[in-house]
Amino acid sequence: MSVRLDSVKGYNEATLKDVRGTARMTADELRKLDIDAGSGVIALSPETGAGIQQLTASYRDAGELLRFLGIHKTLYGGLFSFAMSGGDDGQDRGQVNITGFRVRQNGRTLDVSRLTIPFVRKDRSVNISRARMRADGLNATARGSIDLAAKRISVRGTIVPTNGLNQLPAAIPIISDMLGARKRNGLIGIAFTLAGPLSSPHLKLNAASAVTPGIVRRIFNSR
Repeated sequence: MSVRLDSVKGYNEATLKDVRGTARMTADELRKLDIDAGSGVIALSPETGAGIQQLTASYRDAGELLRFLGIHKTLYGGLFSFAMSGGDDGQDRGQVNITGFRVRQNGRTLDVSRLTIPFVRKDRSVNISRARMRADGLNATARGSIDLAAKRISVRGTIVPTNGLNQLPAAIPIISDMLGARKRNGLIGIAFTLAGPLSSPHLKLNAASAVTPGIVRRIFNSR
């Protein structure tokens, strides 16, 4: 089966243009899918002998794609890539990468060089572990979960400024060991939670952790 559409309208008034696709089905199951939407491609490959199916996607405007899907409203630009594989254990494992994008909210702009989100999906729940972000002036790590059915997110992590003063203790091994600073993580960090609807989650910062050495900050963040 094949289809070609001039445009497809999604959420947030976002539109994908020149959409072309082919699909192959057996009985009631989708076995192979290829979609070309002008700015990106989505591909679902057949199962291998081990019962594993591959789903990959790439798109040249991550912000446009996320607005179209109703996932995020304030992300602009960026290169999007996605890969997921699943087997007969009922779990799918994959990773999302977005590079070179901006987040604009409340009159402010954050330039992000890379966002990496490893995940495990089962049914309508997605568990995130060791997500990492590199942005202008800060790094961040996070873990948590996403409820796809309710379109809600619950994530907690640590934001670490990357200015020279913050990196100095981590560069000196003895001070690093005493204060709990790690290479790349620096000394000062701010614990945070991100929770609520996927389209507009609420960010809450733990101000008490902003001036806390790394070893104590990790206690704050584990609560």
